[in-house]
Amino acid sequence: MKSLMLKDFYVLRKQLWLYATIVLLFQTFPNGMGLFITFLYAAMLPATAFAYDDRSKWDMMELMMPYSTRQIVLSRYCVGWIAAPCLAAFGLLARRLMARASWIHIDGVFDLRVTLAGLFVALSFMAVTMPLYFRFDAEKSRLARMLILVLCGAMGGGMAAAGIAGGAILPDGMSRGVVWGALAAAAVLTAASVPLSMLAWKRRHR
Repeated sequence: MKSLMLKDFYVLRKQLWLYATIVLLFQTFPNGMGLFITFLYAAMLPATAFAYDDRSKWDMMELMMPYSTRQIVLSRYCVGWIAAPCLAAFGLLARRLMARASWIHIDGVFDLRVTLAGLFVALSFMAVTMPLYFRFDAEKSRLARMLILVLCGAMGGGMAAAGIAGGAILPDGMSRGVVWGALAAAAVLTAASVPLSMLAWKRRHR
């Protein structure tokens, strides 16, 4: 499985400078929303890896290799699970450094609720879209992916707004509990998504 993950990261490294630049631009957004959007952006990285696979017909080649369905599916999930916190950490560090610069007016305050809301969106988006990627090619799943992206972004944005409001919308303790509860729900959704992706991959190559 490690070799499959390395293959994906080798493919994605061609875009790393572009990813880093976009994440830096996100950090100029007010109230920590840049970090939230960074999570959402990172959740779409597996889609890029799937697009490269479709172009190179990799899904046909991996059938001839000694990998189990579980290894193939989990390796792609791990790419998203690793990329999301790494990009978020890079964005947070960049935001702190920019906040110290006197000529850039950026709030460097870390808001745990906004961060957890971003993680919720990343996990939920991946959990819902991954079975689609494994069942259909990138082109066929594009429309559904964009619709799910809008829905996840709207839910996460509302949660982040509640956190940023600092109690104006919900009492502080309650808003934190809502975010943690949503994160737990995203974890359950992810646990259900993995076997669905395995089933989708088997049906695609039946």
